[in-house]
Amino acid sequence: MCKRKNIVVGLRVLYAAHFWGDYMAKRDNGEGSLFYDKTLGLWSFQVTFIKDGKRKRKKFTSKKRQTAKEKGQAFLQQLESGLKEDNLITVGRWISRCMKDYIRPRVRARTYEKYQSCL
Repeated sequence: MCKRKNIVVGLRVLYAAHFWGDYMAKRDNGEGSLFYDKTLGLWSFQVTFIKDGKRKRKKFTSKKRQTAKEKGQAFLQQLESGLKEDNLITVGRWISRCMKDYIRPRVRARTYEKYQSCL
């Protein structure tokens, strides 16, 4: 296989490596991108995802290529399995949990009763 042997086609210059499959394939949408960031001197794995109707980006960096990729893929798996109906919490449940876990141990019994009556 010829590496980087130029073939001139009209105004375009194509690399021969493209025709023989000696190139990196495009990743699927939502799969993330892995690159070496020269300014930081680190490998970066960048993921674009949608949260609350808006596009968000998250970047994972590491000195090793494989570690950055593993961090990013773990995040992608968490995104896929993360937000289910079971994990969503209502305001009422959140207040009850907050009262039980955070307020009750820190205040007197009578104060806790007063707080409960306000709800």
